Amino acid sequence: AIDVLVAGLAAVPSLYPFKKLSCVANVIHPADDPRGRLFVYATFGAAAAPQPLTEKVFQAYPPGADPDPAKLGKFIAAVEDRIHQGDRVHMDGNGPDRIMNVVRALCYIKGFTAEFRVGWWKNTTGNKQGKVLRFKARRGQSWGEFNAIDFTETSLLKATSKTPVDKLSYAALAEVKRHQAVAIHCFSDDKEAVAVAIKALAAVPRVTDGSKLYCVPSFGRAGPDRKPVLRLYLRRYGQEASES
Repeated sequence: AIDVLVAGLAAVPSLYPFKKLSCVANVIHPADDPRGRLFVYATFGAAAAPQPLTEKVFQAYPPGADPDPAKLGKFIAAVEDRIHQGDRVHMDGNGPDRIMNVVRALCYIKGFTAEFRVGWWKNTTGNKQGKVLRFKARRGQSWGEFNAIDFTETSLLKATSKTPVDKLSYAALAEVKRHQAVAIHCFSDDKEAVAVAIKALAAVPRVTDGSKLYCVPSFGRAGPDRKPVLRLYLRRYGQEASES
């Protein structure tokens, strides 16, 4: 029981990044019970400042379809840890399953948003040579700062598995030029739609004059049925973004 208690206290920083627990332990012996009892009074201490952004690049390898849960959990934890440390995280992946696992890892980061840009990258090493989608992510605004944005000032685009990639790219960039930002929503349980939205973001430099957009992903619910959605909030690269 003591091991479980200590393990639970040790897990708090992973649930609330940059916060520390201050604990006071005491053993008492109730008059009506001969067994001693351990009490721990825990409160949050002063919040720790986030570590400065670094120039270190950590290459993470997203799993594909039907990954072992432990392997997927290890991947997500590694991405979150490096993002919290301020490092850049690069991830390569083609196909809806790997793309979905990358997006899932970035959405699950606690305390701060993860901002990323994505583009086509020519892989010249290993057995799988050719073009791959390369994600470049790092720590962004705190969730409090991000959620303070007035999202009613931006337009909403929707993506499905049948949405033309180039058409969505043009529409997204046009809205960013007009309103400084745009949101793209798709159902998060539709990995094909998620892949379309990500490929549209990657296609922006190709269908335009080389402009780049960066993105903050998050999961949410929408509609009367509260269906799960992926929300991609896009802004021009360099506008309130960290260089990555």
